[in-house]
Amino acid sequence: MDGSDSLRLMRPMVMHEGCVKCHSHLGFKVGNIRGEVSISMPLAPYKTATEQSLRSLVISHTLLSDRRC
Repeated sequence: MDGSDSLRLMRPMVMHEGCVKCHSHLGFKVGNIRGEVSISMPLAPYKTATEQSLRSLVISHTLLSDRRC
């Protein structure tokens, strides 16, 4: 992406029987990998949410531990 942290999922596009009906002239057979599907998404929003949750947990646990003494 733009150099920031991101999560990327890649999956192969595998030839199936239905694909071969139209694309057999290209030399591909059932089971061959024809390409890939790739999805990338930035992690920044998830990092922000995680940091906020962690901050809330630390504060709440600190307050609860102070009440025990």
